[in-house]
Amino acid sequence: MEQNTVIKEKAKYQNVKIRVNQNEYTLIKEIIGDDKVSTQIRDMFLDEQEFAFKNMPKINRNLLREVAMIINNVNQIARAVNENKGRAREEEALFSMELLATIEEQVKEILHKNIVKVKGQRDFKKLISTNETIREFNPINENRKREIKICFNEKQYEQLISKSEKLDGKPVARVMREYFISQAERVKKAIPPARYEMVADLNEAGTYLNDVARGVNERRKAGVSLVLHSVIVQLEFIQGMIEAIHNKEVTE
Repeated sequence: MEQNTVIKEKAKYQNVKIRVNQNEYTLIKEIIGDDKVSTQIRDMFLDEQEFAFKNMPKINRNLLREVAMIINNVNQIARAVNENKGRAREEEALFSMELLATIEEQVKEILHKNIVKVKGQRDFKKLISTNETIREFNPINENRKREIKICFNEKQYEQLISKSEKLDGKPVARVMREYFISQAERVKKAIPPARYEMVADLNEAGTYLNDVARGVNERRKAGVSLVLHSVIVQLEFIQGMIEAIHNKEVTE
């Protein structure tokens, strides 16, 4: 008895190569982050505002990095204090945890204060429409040595050609590059820059806190009791630094 067999046709793919200079690539990474650049550029070009809204970095990355480092160190110290219970005075352990909780709460409030508030695509479109760029692209190479290869399936490639034809009919790769860079510049301008002084102050406080975390971790691994009185003195100093930043950024 004969059986009908269905042979699936292999999907066809098309590659488009775009070339960018170092400044353009840095801008792309600021907007995209650690995701795969080629995929993100393709999706941005095809999905426009939907993609841009979902992937817009709503916080300054330098500020986010400092806050993440502080919270990570807070968690490490809290773990060491918890494991040290029974080997230190209870009131010292409780006070240490209170200081750590205050530090975490205050840096989270600083972070929240600096997040771009965007409820939906309509808000996002309004936000970037006020940040129009007047960028003129030079068709000459402009030292574009970095190549990005973007893969499209058959349907996506048809969308790409259709959209490119609507955008002045320039070469596809050039249309993609210019469109994406323009959108990335608008998005970047919509992100309020974190003040350099604030990020630097958080970095200083975070460095002190990292030293405390390293010290308590070394004692924990060696099976030696923590000297909580010394830890508290250091945490009070650091909490005072963060409170000063918090008061300036959030309370005022």
